[in-house]
Amino acid sequence: MPEWLISLLSTLLGSGLGFLGAIKIDRIITNTKGIEERRSILGLTLGALKHNKELLVQMKNEITIPAIQFYSFDLPILEAVSSRLYDILNPEICRRIDYLRYE
Repeated sequence: MPEWLISLLSTLLGSGLGFLGAIKIDRIITNTKGIEERRSILGLTLGALKHNKELLVQMKNEITIPAIQFYSFDLPILEAVSSRLYDILNPEICRRIDYLRYE
């Protein structure tokens, strides 16, 4: 077999294996980024919901005081991540979060 043919075949085999390896590495990196993004969004949402729950408990305790009370619910985070939540969570859970957001 001519030497140029051996070189051609080894080059094709090496570049093919390198290409397949690069695709596999890219998929691993993409999946890892997706998991980290989901974890971040869920953490932010959970924090906002906990804050709002604590605020509701505080309102319940203070509602009998005859004064004007102002409470700041943590809605900007829920607004910012609401579209991504439907990709991550069960749709029924998202509907409940939306219900809380609009009440």
